[in-house]
Amino acid sequence: MDVLDLIKTEHRRIETLFSEIESTDKPHKLYDCFNQLFNGLNLYAEVEQQTLYPAIRRHCQDTQELIDAAQQEHHKAKQILEELEYLSPTSREFQQKIADLKDVIQHHVQAEENKLFDQVRECMSQEDREQLGSEFKAVKSKLQRYQVHSQVKRILDFRFYRLQGERGAEPLCRPSNSRADMQTNLLII
Repeated sequence: MDVLDLIKTEHRRIETLFSEIESTDKPHKLYDCFNQLFNGLNLYAEVEQQTLYPAIRRHCQDTQELIDAAQQEHHKAKQILEELEYLSPTSREFQQKIADLKDVIQHHVQAEENKLFDQVRECMSQEDREQLGSEFKAVKSKLQRYQVHSQVKRILDFRFYRLQGERGAEPLCRPSNSRADMQTNLLII
């Protein structure tokens, strides 16, 4: 499958999660959707970093600015996600941060689909894009295996952190799910 089609599918899935978050006020549904959004965005960004962007740099001229901007948006989204991790999904601050995150992601999606993808179609053959699609799926699968392993710990850490905060106590530890941690843990797999 063409890597661009795979990425569009990811974009639509993320948009659906934002819609679900915006349309519910049930705490358990917000937790569930946020956890899916958190994992989905982190996974998507990492797969793009490992597959799409290096391939575009190899095959396509004049895309450096677009790729740099996309990577900056990934970084900004990651920062917002880390801030969201410690907020109650029912709080006003959480809702505002979700809106900020949605703006960053919408801009990222529009830039990719309306600018970058056109350039990729011009400089990469269908065969190259399909090969990259296979690589994209393989890396995503590998990262998902890691995510399944770490997701339970992250959710438990998140809930423990929130519980400690609600009781007025300083949490004993801060959950960690940084890109460096993800890359280090991937080496273990």
